[in-house]
Amino acid sequence: MFTARFFYVARFSPLITSLTLSMFKIDSFVQLDFLARILSGIGMLRDLDLCFCSDLPSVDFLSTIIHCCPPLVQSLTVGIESADDFSSTSEDASDDDVPDPPAAVSTQIEDRQTPPTRLSKLEFLPRENRVDAEVYMSFLEFLPALETTDIPAVDSSQRDVALHMAECCPRLKSLRQTGFSFDRQGTMMHQLLEAKAANTIESVLVFQVEERPSSRNLLGLHHHFLSLKSIIFDACTRVNQVTVNAILFGCPDLEVFRITSHARSNFEHSLHEIVKKPWASNKFKELCLILTLNGLSNLPDDFYPEEDMPPDGVKRLTKFYRQIGSLRELRILDLRVDFDKEMYDVDEPIEYFHYSFTGFLTLEDRQRYRIGWLGLMGGLTKLEELRGSFNIEAMLEGFELEMPEVYWIANNWPNLKVIELFSKRRVKKWRKNQLAMTLMAMRPELKITVP
Repeated sequence: MFTARFFYVARFSPLITSLTLSMFKIDSFVQLDFLARILSGIGMLRDLDLCFCSDLPSVDFLSTIIHCCPPLVQSLTVGIESADDFSSTSEDASDDDVPDPPAAVSTQIEDRQTPPTRLSKLEFLPRENRVDAEVYMSFLEFLPALETTDIPAVDSSQRDVALHMAECCPRLKSLRQTGFSFDRQGTMMHQLLEAKAANTIESVLVFQVEERPSSRNLLGLHHHFLSLKSIIFDACTRVNQVTVNAILFGCPDLEVFRITSHARSNFEHSLHEIVKKPWASNKFKELCLILTLNGLSNLPDDFYPEEDMPPDGVKRLTKFYRQIGSLRELRILDLRVDFDKEMYDVDEPIEYFHYSFTGFLTLEDRQRYRIGWLGLMGGLTKLEELRGSFNIEAMLEGFELEMPEVYWIANNWPNLKVIELFSKRRVKKWRKNQLAMTLMAMRPELKITVP
């Protein structure tokens, strides 16, 4: 029995502060209770990460562990996998020499009567698509210090759960919704953001959300625009343009804004739309956007004679690049040109090598009738990663990366560690590219990777 063997290790290690137990099987509530009692006796424990294999209700596991956590625990992760995923090894099967736990150690197990009061981070990854709302609410009152947590995938009463969480966890400021299939529209996240006092949430992560095309509720984010510092849409199917605009125009303290996609994503976020107003924040440290360029990836060769005003498309590019260049705190910049993904299988990773952001890596040279905006990026001295649609082989004629740009990059971005200039399909070709070789010679620590 795993719990019995674990006891004999734990009782000789009372000063453990961080503990990870992965992929062990719990067959009954008796075993779970015994494990929880063992954990309660490790008085110095701060960080606890558990991954069970069991067919018992996940939320009951979480409730039991919370009630028996040592008083100093600050971070708790509980993940539940199906018992079918557990494969016994010969070592797991040979427990003949281990005494029966209750008989052998019953007098040495400390059974705590009060829940932890310092627990500030809770990650819960249940086996089921939904968990019992009443059981989940039953232990929230014991988590007054909770600041970071996963949004629960409850089976009913989402509004009641949200109100109870807001009341019991007043310090809550960081929320994650990690993609339960029955709530693709992010309803539970919306309910909790509405239930919390305005402008108290600082960080939001949603996974595989799919906003309805007609939705204007912004997932409830607008209730916290003045406090939000990080918004991440990870592998989402649809995030509406109105939501992206509202975030960029309305969050003055935003430091991280990341949107990632998959083969079924349907964003259609237009560069034209996001430059209609100045962005509210100049504090970005990470910015990841997927944009349609509305024809700006195929500009005519003679569009910029000195005596003429630039066309509207070039004005929009100029606005966009000036906005990017003003983000002096930027560490990670990931810009990708959106395209039709029907050619992709749903399980394939998306590669954004078909286009390159026009003129981003080009220096202006009016004598040669070259227009470019790289010179606007001189303030990005803290930039560490440039990723996305910057494929050398996809650059339009007149906007190619040349030796002056290589020298500029090497000299003006002193903290740059990663730049994506080649597609995965041509990953070996950069070793024969003179521009890439020169850049590597000037900055040997720089990694020229792929989109």
